[in-house]
Amino acid sequence: MSAEGEEFSDEQLKKVLDDEAKDYKAMYRTYAGNYLPVLKLLEPHLKAGALVIGENALEPGYLDYVRNPQNGYLSVALPFEVGRGNEFTVLTR
Repeated sequence: MSAEGEEFSDEQLKKVLDDEAKDYKAMYRTYAGNYLPVLKLLEPHLKAGALVIGENALEPGYLDYVRNPQNGYLSVALPFEVGRGNEFTVLTR
């Protein structure tokens, strides 16, 4: 669920993963600020070693979640642009 309580449908999630989602700006407006709910939808499909790259991943809830090893992730901020919110995450479980 998003911060506003909105649930993402399978169709919305497919759009994130679909090659036909060519309008990046529209997709970004849809999912920006919702890293954690989208990640939780993807989790059942991810295998150990899966990489998750976040751009503008500045949500405290998301960062707290992926930086907590008890949740099965190893995550660090990428220092390309300080304050940009670039996050590199690996699923460890």
